[in-house]
Amino acid sequence: MSQYTTNIDFYHAWWPRFVQGFGLGATFVSLTTLTMSRISQEKMGNATGIFNLMRNLGGSFGIATATTLLTRRSQFHQGRLVEHLTPFSQPFNDWQQRLSQALPDLGTNWQWWSAPEAMAGLYQEVLRQAKMLAFCDDYWFFTIVFLCLLPLVFLMRRSPIHAAAEEPGVEPLP
Repeated sequence: MSQYTTNIDFYHAWWPRFVQGFGLGATFVSLTTLTMSRISQEKMGNATGIFNLMRNLGGSFGIATATTLLTRRSQFHQGRLVEHLTPFSQPFNDWQQRLSQALPDLGTNWQWWSAPEAMAGLYQEVLRQAKMLAFCDDYWFFTIVFLCLLPLVFLMRRSPIHAAAEEPGVEPLP
């Protein structure tokens, strides 16, 4: 998803979201099972409440982080893109030339400051591109966070039920 562009079609957006949804479902079911497997029946109510609290807090912090990162990176990319919109920039001059051909009412030799509607349209495109780049940065950030947290899976202990089931001559608890 970090390779998205503003020209993305439905299939390229649908498939990664499907895989992500499947992975999240598998992750949370496994995480809940692993977490609750070592809890006694007497403590299950409190443990479930604390687990749900921590899951909700984690989701809230994740959303806050994603939103903050999205806003800051969008402003960063907007600043970087606007740096190149000067009369001395060849892509800007090419855009101005194409626009004068598409809108002959402006004349053939108009200046960029004399057409506020054209500049507003260009700025809207800059904002759109900056937001897309910020979303890609968000996807990269959370990919790196995921890869950093992935080794923690190997630190988790097996539940006593599964460990006993693998020992020869020991039957698992019902």
